[in-house]
Amino acid sequence: MQAVAEMVDVDEFRFLGGAQRDAALMDVEREIRRLQAHQLEMVQVVASSMSYTDDAHMSVRSWLAAVTNTSRDTAGQQVRVARMLAAMPAVAAAAGQGRIGQDQLRTLTRLYANARCRDLMAESDEMLAGFATALDVHDFDTAVQHWKAYADPDGNRKDRDACHANRNASITPIGHGYELRARGDGLVGEALAKILDAQVQVEFQADVDRRKREHGDDAANHPLARTGAQRRHDALQHIFEGFANAKAAGSPTAAREPVVTCSAPRPNSPRRSTNGAIPTNRPGGRQRPAPAGHGCVRPPAGSPSIAAPCSQQP
Repeated sequence: MQAVAEMVDVDEFRFLGGAQRDAALMDVEREIRRLQAHQLEMVQVVASSMSYTDDAHMSVRSWLAAVTNTSRDTAGQQVRVARMLAAMPAVAAAAGQGRIGQDQLRTLTRLYANARCRDLMAESDEMLAGFATALDVHDFDTAVQHWKAYADPDGNRKDRDACHANRNASITPIGHGYELRARGDGLVGEALAKILDAQVQVEFQADVDRRKREHGDDAANHPLARTGAQRRHDALQHIFEGFANAKAAGSPTAAREPVVTCSAPRPNSPRRSTNGAIPTNRPGGRQRPAPAGHGCVRPPAGSPSIAAPCSQQP
């Protein structure tokens, strides 16, 4: 084990500038991560040797909880992380260098708990370690979910089906304002986000055009009429109002239920990637082109359509 790195003390830290404080804090964070990885390696040694029985403990979890004076839940989580690291040498090496945070380790541990993913993780060890060290925590979670979708397509579909079954939307009055909440299938959420983003761009261009009309050549020296947050709210409002107005005007488009073009596979079809190729049965495998129209629902001619992925077949 490396010697503990020299840390900046708090009195010295008070006199550091912004970038220097960032570096000093990360020095401490990396050392914490490194020591935790070293501790987890010790835990795995005890687990594999069953030396916890020397003190009459029934499991490595009970031994760890007693030695560190922590709860069984916390000890159990540490044991699970240690077990995952023992099976993932590239991830363990990066963790031992302080390059992987606790959130990323917990995400990988949850993935390792899935029996259908566990055997494939060793084959993707270096790739997952690279994701954990190079991506921010949110992008890493997204990358892991994509990996899991290929490693465990059945489980991934069940998760989406549960999200679809529990979909909901509500508007709650709060004082003189309100709060809108919605939840559902993540793929449909991506489609809705694209629709909202497109309308936000319309709102932005409207503000730019208005500023140009009001200030002419001096427009760049004046702020836009609305903030970005205000434009997003107004975009959502105009999407709702546009549908309501079209329906009130008797538009045949608004009168029919929209058809969602889906890219999810049918129950007995191979999994498809977003670029139209059918992946192999494990992450990183070679892909072959998908048959034309495979797994896609074609809306009838003239039907309103949202061209976006969806987990449910009509």
